[in-house]
Amino acid sequence: MALQLPSPFLAKMKSLLGENYDNFMKSYEQAPNAGIRVNTLKISREEFMRQEY
Repeated sequence: MALQLPSPFLAKMKSLLGENYDNFMKSYEQAPNAGIRVNTLKISREEFMRQEY
């Protein structure tokens, strides 16, 4: 399944990125990175790491 990005978005990105636009488009061919953020105001990193999910 090919990714369909809105034309206005692509035009805006092309105007913003200039010569880096091709690299931006190639980035969509790679697998996405996943991450997680821990709110250390609510739980410490260590306590979070001890959680079992």
